[in-house]
Amino acid sequence: MSFVVQTARDLPVPPEVAFDRLADFSSWPDWMPASFRPHGNASGALSLGMRIEVLIDGLSGPAKLEVSRFQRPSEIAWRGGIPGVLSAEHRFVFDSDGATRTRVTSIETWSGFLSFFARRLIERSSERVGGEQLDALARAVG
Repeated sequence: MSFVVQTARDLPVPPEVAFDRLADFSSWPDWMPASFRPHGNASGALSLGMRIEVLIDGLSGPAKLEVSRFQRPSEIAWRGGIPGVLSAEHRFVFDSDGATRTRVTSIETWSGFLSFFARRLIERSSERVGGEQLDALARAVG
């Protein structure tokens, strides 16, 4: 059982600018929304296989995530949870819309046995947090 939550925003910058801002993990404390904040030391840039911890609205403790995709300037993703029980992969896809615009799509895929039972709770929260991340990214790139 799985389901997908998707949100998108148009940003007035090239894909490389938006991608690099999201990839700059050390800058997250300055602009990521309160609903999705780094936990502990946020240093350096994201890279494939990197493990990070974040505080996500609705969770009692930090979520441990692993960067699962890193393809500049087109996609960044991380995943976490317990495979087969309840897990998610959150992808950000950057599509060029001309020389100076980018459509950024947040795609969160939830899977596992519990996803069927938790869908109503997770879906609304995921849509809200994903939208807040995109809005914050839009502000961060100017």
